Amino acid sequence: MFKKIISSALACVMALGCALSCFAAQEGDLQVITTEISAPQKIIFLGDSIPAGFGLEGYTDNGVNPQTSYPSILESKYKKELEGVCDCKMINLAVSGDTSSQLWQKVGNGNFDTNLLASDVVVVSIGGNDIMEPILEFIYNDLKMTNKDQFKTFDTSKLNSSEIMPKLNATMEKVTANVATFKSNLAKTIQTLHKKTEGTLIIQTVYNPLDSNPSYATFSAMIGAKINDVNSIIKENAADNNYLVCDVAEAFKNKSTQYTNITDFDIHPNAEGHKVIADLVDQLVKQKKYKYEELKATINEVPDDSDSSSAKKMSKNEIYITLGLFFGGFFVLIVVVTIIFKKKTK
Repeated sequence: MFKKIISSALACVMALGCALSCFAAQEGDLQVITTEISAPQKIIFLGDSIPAGFGLEGYTDNGVNPQTSYPSILESKYKKELEGVCDCKMINLAVSGDTSSQLWQKVGNGNFDTNLLASDVVVVSIGGNDIMEPILEFIYNDLKMTNKDQFKTFDTSKLNSSEIMPKLNATMEKVTANVATFKSNLAKTIQTLHKKTEGTLIIQTVYNPLDSNPSYATFSAMIGAKINDVNSIIKENAADNNYLVCDVAEAFKNKSTQYTNITDFDIHPNAEGHKVIADLVDQLVKQKKYKYEELKATINEVPDDSDSSSAKKMSKNEIYITLGLFFGGFFVLIVVVTIIFKKKTK
């Protein structure tokens, strides 16, 4: 009786092995096939309130992406372009208010490491808060301006008063120091990102939100020079640091009332501005192709009327299930035989 059980078990194992062999014979050798696609499978956004979508309908400070933000626009676009081939995954890690120091701290500490894995494109918007944070603090606290009407009617001669001038000078010294810090932070951030992803890096320039309204001319000139310094740093270091420049500043030049919410005392891009940025980023993204890898099994045995060069796609899950069934079945049979053997010897 025991010999019959052993024989039956071995026969089952041989049958499973034969079935797997037949499957392999039918499917052929597994190969990783690499093809080129025109859109990224995984795109990451880092930085400040611009990609975060501050000021747009649906914006919240808990990571929800407004549908009219340029990260969402690009996600929708690439999903359509890759439909039927693969999916596009967009991850927006931008945080409103972040400066270059805060971004560098997060990148340097590895906060984004998991998300950066296998990323095709990383888009960074940073530097605006390094300039605007001290300026806005000066406007709100020292000039006591908290709404657009006060801003439009402000008597700029007050900037030369003995009370305000020292505060203005201190503010501009702080901005100058921030620009120097930005240069260092950007270099460290870029170098570290290159170590964490092989994806294309795109750095956005900083636009002047006050440059198209005569009422803001004095303040526009105040921040304009510093914005130019930041943008020069971004552009001049692109080639040596292997990143592409998305020149938002040039596209927004003298069009801040058209592309931002500045008429509502908000420096952030409106929906139209986000469309412009989406187009700019897309143009850079499309400068290269991206690799898409899939597992295929070449067919060795096919009907006479079939094309012997054809190939059947086989997902990793199917391979794991097949192998799991084989080895799982083998393990179960060994356990059963062992139990029966123990009972037989008692």
